[in-house]
Amino acid sequence: MKKDIVCFKVLKKSHFYLSAWCTPFKWTPVTLNSWIIAEKCKTFSIFFPHSKGAGYVHAYTDKKFVWKKNAYEEKVFVAIIPKGTKYHISKYGKEICAEKMFITNEQLD
Repeated sequence: MKKDIVCFKVLKKSHFYLSAWCTPFKWTPVTLNSWIIAEKCKTFSIFFPHSKGAGYVHAYTDKKFVWKKNAYEEKVFVAIIPKGTKYHISKYGKEICAEKMFITNEQLD
């Protein structure tokens, strides 16, 4: 039986977008309590000038595995991968990526 998967998404405080949050590596703007869909992700960062949106949205499978490079600017939010969504789990089971996930406003730290 398929079911929703709860995971943990690290977001960074945004200093460049109208959105308060963005992804920590590609700086894609994120709105809490909404969907982030990989194919629609656009990056406006000088570091990824040719990004057109593709691939997967990355998160952690358990809050004990979360890694943040900047505890002040990066926070952890509960996210949900809906049942039926294509996803992959890393070799050691610490990370998960999916084509889409719902980012809640439930902050863990």
